[in-house]
Amino acid sequence: MRFLPMGRAALLVELDGLDAAMSLYAAIETRRAAAETETVPAGTVPAGDLVDGGADDPFAGVTEVVPAARTVLVRFDPLFTDRDELAETLRGLDVNGHVEHRAKTVTVPVAYDGEDLDAVADLLGLSSQEIVARHSGHAWTAAFGGFAPGFTYLTGGDPIFDVPRRKNPRLAVPAGAVGLAGTFSGVYPRPSSGGWQLIGTTDVPMWDDRRNPPALIQPGDTVRFEPVRAQVTANGSVDTVCDDTVAADASQCETSRETHDAGAESVRDHGRLAVAVTDSNHAGNDASESAVPAADLTIDDPGMFAAFEDDGRRAATMGVTGSGAADPGTFHLANALVGNPAGTPAIETAGGGLRLTAHRTLVLAVTGAPADVTVDGTHGITHIARQEAFLMQPGERLELSFPEQGFRNYIAVQGGFDAPRVLGSASADTLSGLGPAALKPNTPLAVVATATNVPQAPSDGTLPLDKQQSCLQAMCEPTGEPTSCGRSPSKVAGRAVGGADWGREQPACLGAVSSPVPTVGQPQPWPSDLPATGTTTTLDVTLGPRDDWFTAQGITDFLDQEWTVTPQSNRVGLRLHGGRALERRDARELASEGMIPGAIEIPSNGQPVLFLRDQPVTGGYPVIAVLTKSALALAGQLPPGARVRFHINNHGKESSC
Repeated sequence: MRFLPMGRAALLVELDGLDAAMSLYAAIETRRAAAETETVPAGTVPAGDLVDGGADDPFAGVTEVVPAARTVLVRFDPLFTDRDELAETLRGLDVNGHVEHRAKTVTVPVAYDGEDLDAVADLLGLSSQEIVARHSGHAWTAAFGGFAPGFTYLTGGDPIFDVPRRKNPRLAVPAGAVGLAGTFSGVYPRPSSGGWQLIGTTDVPMWDDRRNPPALIQPGDTVRFEPVRAQVTANGSVDTVCDDTVAADASQCETSRETHDAGAESVRDHGRLAVAVTDSNHAGNDASESAVPAADLTIDDPGMFAAFEDDGRRAATMGVTGSGAADPGTFHLANALVGNPAGTPAIETAGGGLRLTAHRTLVLAVTGAPADVTVDGTHGITHIARQEAFLMQPGERLELSFPEQGFRNYIAVQGGFDAPRVLGSASADTLSGLGPAALKPNTPLAVVATATNVPQAPSDGTLPLDKQQSCLQAMCEPTGEPTSCGRSPSKVAGRAVGGADWGREQPACLGAVSSPVPTVGQPQPWPSDLPATGTTTTLDVTLGPRDDWFTAQGITDFLDQEWTVTPQSNRVGLRLHGGRALERRDARELASEGMIPGAIEIPSNGQPVLFLRDQPVTGGYPVIAVLTKSALALAGQLPPGARVRFHINNHGKESSC
């Protein structure tokens, strides 16, 4: 058991093989459940070692566990868990003893009509009937999640199954296809490209947003395939999600092996909005089928890219990445400015160009990359020259220019956007297409409880005294100094909005504490130190977990040269280019292992891919280093053409225990 720090909030535990990895995963899950109940089951720790659950238990801060081919990735909150103590506790787990886990048996009916069935039979020297009998005659075990939500690598079948992947991967594999690759079997949960040998099809959905949990097969489950006579047809248009072993052209694929060759912030349209979950604490339960609510605003033009994001989701064992805002601090600031809870869904834009129209009186805020933010109404154009809350009246239009520096902005509205949720999150996952689709031109959006958030101006354009009072209360800063009911008084020179001249200072707010209207946060100037095209930004990293796969010269080249952000970058990751490709010491193929945001993976061409929030759950190339938390947020603001240097900020590669 080898412990490899993966940044400051994760441990990659390397083991002898898949069986050991699955045993450790099962032991960890049992131990985590014990920590939640402050009870340690017998057999999970060595005799004589007393480990109490609760706040002092290292497992209390574990946030996610991702098993893979011969590793287990353990993510934790450093505020609650010490890395060395966690490693020591992991080392002490009895992975050979009986470990209880919440597994089930899943029976999957299969029509063995796959295109590669005869070829697999010829390869193994068997008849097609024998292939069917052996594939369905053994129970398979769900090992770990894979390249798409609902895909699970199945192991433990008949020992005869060890088949190579196709030399020429298919660009179109239907949902429900049952395949073989190496010693694994699996079921494609959605249309995709793929290189597995296809032996059959099933009509049982591997992923259903309305199910709880959405993934039919979980790690540790037993899977049995049942031959059926009926021909099964799985229809659907081909998306661009690929398994992480496909060797197809990168333009057809968005995976760790293909280095995510897509246009900046490009995201494929899957022709639907994800099913809405009414309660984020009950993701996967009955979905809302109510009619689309009346629009409170319309996205006239999303610009280069715009989508809903929040704090993300945790479902890596189902093949689902975390997603969430690329620049969390700026996202939280936008919500704070309009008085929302920090994790309320907001619109994340990339590259500017967004235009929207308000249909009700709304309080909004724009944060992030410095840009020209304007509001065009009947009284002229207002420039919003700092990060602050401002009022929009019905019919007024907001426009966001291309950022002067940085790359992403966040638009929050008081009350929050009424965005559909999947697995408790409204974040758009651009890698798998999970969650709300990217915003399109002329998209109507609803806002939660807008009618009670701000006072409405009367038809004659004036505000009665009591409404002026209420408005000032709603827009009062924490310092006690007011902003305006229409725009910030320091930023709107002499413009009359709602019958009042907000080009001059307003009287102090009165009675803000007793007001039922939410207050707004402290305005902030636009940041002046964000990355820009042609400039160099230094990002702090911690080395590992796979820096030992590179030569000393490779490590030197990683740290000493400037890397350029290429246009083939998006929310999945930044594809970097440098003059000297990184030299590897170890040329072996790396078995798939867990990935995290901020991981810097080095494909075979020696040019880094810096993973952002929509990173794949697992990857197949060595990670040379991981960004620190603050560096990851800064990386979310890197535009194409910006240059990057990496600065080592390492606290030791391996755990001391």
